[in-house]
Amino acid sequence: MPHAHLTVNHLLKQLETHRERKAARERRPGWLTDLIHAAADLFDPANDLGRVGYQSHPTEFGWVALLYLGGEEYVGGAKDGRTQPADFRFDVLGVTRLFETVTEVAFDAFPSIAAETDLDDPTMLPLPASAGVRLTVRGTVAGNPLTMHVHATPPETAGPGFRRYPNGRREVSE
Repeated sequence: MPHAHLTVNHLLKQLETHRERKAARERRPGWLTDLIHAAADLFDPANDLGRVGYQSHPTEFGWVALLYLGGEEYVGGAKDGRTQPADFRFDVLGVTRLFETVTEVAFDAFPSIAAETDLDDPTMLPLPASAGVRLTVRGTVAGNPLTMHVHATPPETAGPGFRRYPNGRREVSE
């Protein structure tokens, strides 16, 4: 292994490049990160344990943030592979207090989204009735326009927040 030092140097360079690219991708401003963390504290999971997920992106009208409580995936047993949405309460008054100004608070319910599931397709799992339920708050935070959506269920692209095993053990998903 006379050239092992080349491999280590190469790996160190890859790590440095990865960090630089990650920093360049991180476009979320600090005020939005702070707001998301504060809003995450407003979730009250029914089983006393929850993991808040979020997505955010800029638009021509300001930032959009989507928050949700991660579901629980069953590993092993009769429910193996199924993900159950988390039950929770959310402090709506509290989230409005995180905004400097609030121009809209809306509760949207679209149960037809869940009804559109093709039950004849054996690969499709029925969507929960809450799939089309969200709270929307619009206003400004730190002088910036923001639309925040709090969804009753995670987006389809989100992984589970927790994994539950037949023995009752729960672990945080990566």
